[in-house]
Amino acid sequence: HVHVAEALGVPIHIFFTMPWT
Repeated sequence: HVHVAEALGVPIHIFFTMPWT
C-alpha cells in the first residue's frame, strides 16, 4: 500500500500542512 504523499513524492508533514484535496 503506497500512501498518497509517497506516491506524489512529498513528505507526510508537507502533505498534512498543505492538504490539496
